[in-house]
Amino acid sequence: MNKKINKLVHETERNYQLRVNFIKLNNPKTKKELEICIMFSKIFVNIITLGCRYSIKIEKELNKNSNKVKKILNGLNNSYFKNF
Repeated sequence: MNKKINKLVHETERNYQLRVNFIKLNNPKTKKELEICIMFSKIFVNIITLGCRYSIKIEKELNKNSNKVKKILNGLNNSYFKNF
């Protein structure tokens, strides 16, 4: 499904890229799947950037693509810190 993911108000570029990549990895096929991915992408960013913890059920759902997500994080961290 090719739908533009809108940047949230006051969202940093890094957090936005994390969310977009998370959604792309999950490859939503329907509007409902996209809505669920958007919700989980926000939770994912909270875990990564703020160290938030959620219920085991939610964290298991997020970990389905953990290996792919880790590769993205490494790439983002490398490119993010090169700008400083």
